[in-house]
Amino acid sequence: MTDNDIQCRLEVYLELRRSLGFVVCYEAYALKELLQYIQAKGLSWPIRCQTVLDWIAAAIHCGPAGQRARLIHARGFLRHLKASFPETEVPPSGILAWLPHLSVYLGHLNKEETYWYLTATPELLTAAGDAFCRYGDGGEPK
Repeated sequence: MTDNDIQCRLEVYLELRRSLGFVVCYEAYALKELLQYIQAKGLSWPIRCQTVLDWIAAAIHCGPAGQRARLIHARGFLRHLKASFPETEVPPSGILAWLPHLSVYLGHLNKEETYWYLTATPELLTAAGDAFCRYGDGGEPK
């Protein structure tokens, strides 16, 4: 899929949202910025979770609320793409909420190390999430 194809898919997605009554001003801005980020990094199709998380982490000017909004908008668009292109990766919904706690649990000095760790392989994400859930429930991690 070319950059123009993705851009066309984004426009169709935004028009669909508008036709359903959603106001998409910030959403359109954020998603166009995501596509610009992908193009600037020279990345190709399919869009990966790590790419989206890197884009969110690079937006330190947004603060936590802005980063959460970016994740929500990106997830919506990526779910839309995934319906036609199953190789599209959609970041997990609650990943930003648990990152500070998970960073401490994993012994990382900053969230960026945890972003990398969680997206290195899907198996690592599953294992870390399971261990953290057991830890959060008062059980001992295995």
